[in-house]
Amino acid sequence: MDMFEFEELLAAIMGISDDEWDDIPEQFYDKYEIDFDSAYELVKAMLPFCTVGKSPLTGKVYQGFAKDGVFLVKREVEE
Repeated sequence: MDMFEFEELLAAIMGISDDEWDDIPEQFYDKYEIDFDSAYELVKAMLPFCTVGKSPLTGKVYQGFAKDGVFLVKREVEE
């Protein structure tokens, strides 16, 4: 999971649109009182419990958080 994917996930959780992406870590803390680093570690710990899907383009299998059929944060897993 890279930082851009992680910030996309936080934005989706908070319902932030693309034009409201100023200082996502601060907005997340203000709303949930969880600092950025702790949230990142929590998301990493939760990834094994997320949905699994196979990419139609690459054939690789991924596991992660998805919205509307698109992964926001993913990691590659072995079949």
